[in-house]
Amino acid sequence: MSWNYRVVKHTDGMGEWYFLHEVYYHKGKVVSCTEHPITPFGETEKELQAELELMKKAFDKPTLSYEDI
Repeated sequence: MSWNYRVVKHTDGMGEWYFLHEVYYHKGKVVSCTEHPITPFGETEKELQAELELMKKAFDKPTLSYEDI
């Protein structure tokens, strides 16, 4: 199983919002994602910067719908 960060759209009767989630794949297909949006973190500033670089790559992929996962 592999994972990456993805932009995920959440909707309800009042609107829609976009968050970053960790998304998990099996054989190239999305099978799950984190229940709650993720927050960047690192034990050092350099680790935090590396984490943000990984998160930026989420914008190069199509947006997913939370309801479809």
